[in-house]
Amino acid sequence: MSDDVSAYPSIGRLTARLASPVHSPPPAASVLIVGAGCVGQVLANHLVRSGASVSFVVRPGSLPGLVEQGFCLRQLDAGSDLEAAGHLTASLPGADVLDPGLNVTLFPSVAEALAPMAGDGGDNDGAPAATHYDYVISTLPTDAHRGPDGQATPFYRGLLEAILPASDTVIVGISAMPEEAALLRTFGFPDDRIIDLGITFLAWPAPLPGERFEGCPPCSQDPEHRTIAYAIAQGLPASSPGGRNERVAAFAALLSSGGLSCKVVDSACTQLVPGENILGTLLMALELSDWSFEKLMSNAELRETTCRAISERLAIGQQSLADKPGWSSSASWTFWIGAQAFRFVLGQRFLWVVAKFFFSWFTSFDMEAYLRYHFTKVGPQMFMYVKSDLDLAASSNLPTENLDLLYNQLKEYKEARGIATVESRGQGDGQS
Repeated sequence: MSDDVSAYPSIGRLTARLASPVHSPPPAASVLIVGAGCVGQVLANHLVRSGASVSFVVRPGSLPGLVEQGFCLRQLDAGSDLEAAGHLTASLPGADVLDPGLNVTLFPSVAEALAPMAGDGGDNDGAPAATHYDYVISTLPTDAHRGPDGQATPFYRGLLEAILPASDTVIVGISAMPEEAALLRTFGFPDDRIIDLGITFLAWPAPLPGERFEGCPPCSQDPEHRTIAYAIAQGLPASSPGGRNERVAAFAALLSSGGLSCKVVDSACTQLVPGENILGTLLMALELSDWSFEKLMSNAELRETTCRAISERLAIGQQSLADKPGWSSSASWTFWIGAQAFRFVLGQRFLWVVAKFFFSWFTSFDMEAYLRYHFTKVGPQMFMYVKSDLDLAASSNLPTENLDLLYNQLKEYKEARGIATVESRGQGDGQS
C-alpha cells in the first residue's frame, strides 16, 4: 500500500488540515499507548502528527498484521463521506522505516516497552535506564484496570508499578471516572501525574455490517485488520485531579497541535457523567430489546422502567459529583432537565425515526449497528459503571428500584446468552 496520502480518494481539505498543525506545536514528546484498538489508533494518528514519538503495547498475536500494513485511518466529513486521515506505518523496535515521522513502534509487552534502550548511558549507578515516556495512555476498558473487587488487575498492577518510579511520567486514562484516579492514588501516583481524558469521538473498525461507504484503502478488506473510521467531536475534555496544571495543559496542546482539539477543564468527569448516566441506562434497555429501537419503543413497560431508572441514576450522578471541581448546586438542574427531556423523547416514536435517519446519513451506517458493536465490546465496563452507581446509592440511601430491575434483567439476559459481565469476565493480560 502506498504511504502517500494523495493515493487515497477524496482527501481534499482534510489531509491538508492534518498535515499542517492547527496550533503551534509543543516540544516533542514520547508517548506509550497501551492497547491498539480504535481509540488508541485515533489518538496515535493525531499525536504522531503533532511531532510526538508514539509506541504501542499490543498483543503478540497482533504484531505481524500491524507490521505488515500499519494503521489505516479515515475520518467522516459532512454528508457521510469518509476521507483519508492518513496511514501510519508500524514497526518493531530498531527496524528501519522509510518515514520515522509517520511511524509507530510496537511492543508485545509492557516490560519490553520499558526496557533500557540500546546504548543508553544509564543512571548514576551505571545501570541502564528504562525507556522514558512523557505520557502513558491506557485505552483499555475499565474492567481491564479493575476487577469486581475494585482492585487492580494483575496486568494493570504491573503497568502502574513499572512506570511509578519515573517521577515525570504522566498516566492518562480515558474513562474519566473518579474510581480510576482513586485507584492510581493507592499506588502512590500524585494528582499532578494523573490526567483524565474524555473521549467524545466515535471510532469503529470499518466497514460495520450494512456500512455503505466505498473507496477504502485495501487494508479495510481484510476482516482482521480493517480501516479505523472516526468522527471527531471537537474539544475533548482533559483534566487532572490536581487541578489545572502545566502537565494537563501540555497534553491538551499536544493533541490539539495534531488536529484533535482538546481543552483543559476543571473536571472531565463532571462533563461526562450526565451523558453517561442517560446513555448507559438507555443501552441497558436497548440490549434487552436485542438492540432494536423498534422493539424498545413497542415495550411501554420497559420504556417506563428505563425513564425511571435514568432519573434514579442521574440522582446518583449528582451525589458522586458533589465534591468535584466545577460542580455547583445549580448544575443539578442539568440532571433534572436531562431526565425530563429524555422521558419525553423516549415516548415519541417519530423522534427516534428522525434520529436514526440523521445518524445513518452522517455516519454511513445504521445507529443500531454501531451501538451493538461498540457497547457489546465494552459491555463489562458499562456493567461495572452501573454496579458502582448501585453501590454508591446503597451507601447514600438513594432509591434504585428501577435501576436494580434493569441491572438484574440484563444480567440474566447476558448469562442466558453466554455474554460476559464484569462479574463473569476473566482477567486476561489486558492488551488490545
